[in-house]
This record gives sequence, structure tokens and C-alpha cells, in this order.
Amino acid sequence: MKATNRLRILGTAAVLTLSGALPLTASTQAGASPWSGSVYLTGHAHCFSPTDRVAWVYVKDSDGEQGWASHTSGLGQSTYGFQFTRIPGGSTTATVTWGCSLGSYMTSFGLARPTVGGSASRNVCPSAVLPCT
Repeated sequence: MKATNRLRILGTAAVLTLSGALPLTASTQAGASPWSGSVYLTGHAHCFSPTDRVAWVYVKDSDGEQGWASHTSGLGQSTYGFQFTRIPGGSTTATVTWGCSLGSYMTSFGLARPTVGGSASRNVCPSAVLPCT
């Protein structure tokens, strides 16, 4: 390749990079993508009693995506996770419903695509009075 052609290619790449049309580095920052509706929701679901166990966790959003979340079963709380694949560009309302042997509970909250990464975390509790950590 001639030196003048190399300079033209480098010059074009520099102009595109400075204008923002060509990124300086790869934009796979922890899986974040502005056009992807994929969000992994995770957190702890708490029972009212510290000796109770979480039996199930169900997650849905206001746009109709829903399903059973994976979860671990521990005394008083469970770690849950659910992969949304169609979170809209703005936000949606997510509802987490979970069942313990002493009762079932439900809470809703806003969920948006993260600006960095591909996950969001939300701990849910049966009562606003109890600490939710």
C-alpha cells in the first residue's frame, strides 16, 4: 500500500473518531447497550419472619414480560434473579411477587435499562417497617 493511501485512511479514521462516528475504544462496557432491552433483575426477597423460607418468586413488568425467577432458599430471605429481554427505552414498572410459608407478598417499582452493565438490583420486603438489606 502506498504511503499516501495509508495517510488518507489514517486521516479518515482520525476525523471519524473525533466526530464521534467511530468510537475510540470498543463500546462493550460491561454489556451495556442502548438498543438492547435485556436487563437482569436481581435482589433479595425477604420473608416477614427470619425463620421463614421463600418458596417461590414471580416477576413481571407492565409491558407483559413475566416469569418465574430463579432463587435460593435461605432462612428469612432468598436471592432471586430474572432475565428481562424487552425492557423499553424509557422504563417500565416491575412487580415482584414472592411466597413464604407464612404468606405471599408483592411490591412494584420502576425499572429502566442501566446505563452501565446489564443488570439492576432491588431488594424486596413484606413491610416498609422491616429493614430490607
